[in-house]
Amino acid sequence: MIILKLNSIDSIYYTVITVETVGYGDKHPTTYMAKIFTLTLSLLGIEIITYIFSTIFENVSNEIKRRQVR
Repeated sequence: MIILKLNSIDSIYYTVITVETVGYGDKHPTTYMAKIFTLTLSLLGIEIITYIFSTIFENVSNEIKRRQVR
């Protein structure tokens, strides 16, 4: 933020996009609303994927435990 002289929205945008390895691409949002939308979409995508995998792992774990009880 201080080094590149970015405002808060730009700093958060570049941090989230970098951490999620989405990349900047040839086309990138230029307005604050577009950046906020992209951030929200990226974070929701991570949450949805996490929920799906946790549900799958929970079901597999329960099935393994159920078969071991028999």
